[in-house]
Amino acid sequence: MERGRSGTTALSVMMFLQYAVWGVWLPYLANYLGSGWIVANEQLAPAQTFDLGHDPFVPGESGLIFIKDKSSFEKAIAATTKKIDDAETSEQDRATARADRDQLHSQIENAPEKVDLAVVKEQLTSAGYKRVGGGLWFSGAAIGWILGLAGSIGAIFAPFLAGQIADRFINAEKWLGILLITGGALKYLTFYAHSYESFLAMSILYSIAYMPTLAITNSIAFAHLKDPQKQFGPVRTWGTIGWIIASNAFPLIWLQTNLHPTSLPPFLAGDPKPDQAGLIADALRVSGVMAIGYGIWAMLFLPKTPPTRSSEHPFAFLKALEYFKHRGLLIMTIAALPISMIHQVYFIRTGPFIEAAGYKSVYIGPIMSIGQIAEIIMLAILGLFLKRLGFKLVLALGCVAYFVRFALFALADGGTKELILLSCVLHGLCYGFFFAGAYIYLERIVPKDARHSAQTLFGVVILGAGPVLAGFYNAWLGSIGKENTTGVQDWALIWWVQGFIGLACAVLVLAAFKQGVFRDESTEEIASVPADAAEEIP
Repeated sequence: MERGRSGTTALSVMMFLQYAVWGVWLPYLANYLGSGWIVANEQLAPAQTFDLGHDPFVPGESGLIFIKDKSSFEKAIAATTKKIDDAETSEQDRATARADRDQLHSQIENAPEKVDLAVVKEQLTSAGYKRVGGGLWFSGAAIGWILGLAGSIGAIFAPFLAGQIADRFINAEKWLGILLITGGALKYLTFYAHSYESFLAMSILYSIAYMPTLAITNSIAFAHLKDPQKQFGPVRTWGTIGWIIASNAFPLIWLQTNLHPTSLPPFLAGDPKPDQAGLIADALRVSGVMAIGYGIWAMLFLPKTPPTRSSEHPFAFLKALEYFKHRGLLIMTIAALPISMIHQVYFIRTGPFIEAAGYKSVYIGPIMSIGQIAEIIMLAILGLFLKRLGFKLVLALGCVAYFVRFALFALADGGTKELILLSCVLHGLCYGFFFAGAYIYLERIVPKDARHSAQTLFGVVILGAGPVLAGFYNAWLGSIGKENTTGVQDWALIWWVQGFIGLACAVLVLAAFKQGVFRDESTEEIASVPADAAEEIP
């Protein structure tokens, strides 16, 4: 077993590539799926949208025009009013905003109550309009199924494809490589899927291949670290670095032009290229090639991690289920479900909220990158906090951080938009203390032959059940988060609900979590230890 510096370096590279493969395409996929150029009479229409379920195209005298329902106009009027009232808005911009608002008021009377996308698309097709290039023109509901359902199915299959096989039949690094090469080929082929049905099918197949690799990389890391409690955080940090570099490098190189310095990470921004949505599709091919190369590298250069067989327990999957009956792991998993839901909603709603607060859309990515930079720092020092505070307090503090983060968002909705930057810093504390801390705790109490399966079972909760339920929960948030009947989001209410869910999880962990047991490295037996004795664990 390679536990020296070279082994740690290989594990760090593994984490870097694991999340770079994901980060190069995931942040931008919704834009590609929801946008599309329309051609009429061989003339490219000067219109593009990212939510055709809300802003569909209809024929006009020259090319195409937008038709919006009354809710769309009300949101635009509210956003324009907010810009006018912002003390930082220049007089010139304020005058332009007033003119825009007056025009919106004059148009709203003729706007329909609701626009039916299916009817509009049928009318366009009958009129000879067709989609070429650009995005795929999927509805918001279709995008939700692709982004939510596909990943959840992959997480559900993960215990069988990652845990059981890696625990029992094949070296973990070999199986990781096989899944990555398979997933890379599927992701590359997804570039050529243009219908909703084919894109959803390819996304599900890719997810089944890719999602198990998240747990396998964790298991490989834990198997080759001398002191996982101290070393896992710094190694996992390289995954965040990989995500940051990939998610920022691709748009800077391929999607933008006229780059100029900015005050926010990655300290560069530019103007979008004309067919930006269509160019996003190239990220699918880039990710596919990266995954295939990463898979080959994993099989050749990662430390050997043979399966662990036990005659007493031939099915590691079933044995892992037994450990989830343990009080500490059970309470942690129960708390992880709502935490993963509010975590998912954070990524769904933060971008629109940042723009609604008054920042330009070009700054959404840089502002959210602040959280990933903070995550790097927190993962690097996670081991120190675990040793000093114990698992109970670390997990509880992670939940409290969610409350503080969303409380700052709620307060920022009152006009102090700078609080958004401070809130994003807390992303590192949220993820590092709760999710990374949970992975380490699970590794501590589950014996060797069930370790892969336990990690993947936990992944079913936070990557499968959580995101699926988050879809319904997010829809409910949208229904309650209205200001009167205008249709404008009451962001403060939404963020307070998010925050109090995090606070409730903190109370649950503090009241019911009991560390109770740990895995003895020498005997692989389970021994009792005091609840707050993490510092005594070797």
